[in-house]
Amino acid sequence: MITNVAIAVWLSAFAQVESSGNYNAIGDNGKARGAYQFHRERWVELGGIPSHFEHASKAEQDAVMTRAVERYLRT
Repeated sequence: MITNVAIAVWLSAFAQVESSGNYNAIGDNGKARGAYQFHRERWVELGGIPSHFEHASKAEQDAVMTRAVERYLRT
């Protein structure tokens, strides 16, 4: 069973590695966005709203990354 605490630990670790926790980060020559450095294709694949990709809120970024973590931990 995946707990909320486990997911929070994963989210924090990913955000620190990918962007030092900066939810406004832009990387990979402008192709990656947010704390988790999503590329648009992955963002949409995980249920992110395409028009929010460049300016997604912290809550939306966390929700999309939670789906990614849950998917990974279930495989």
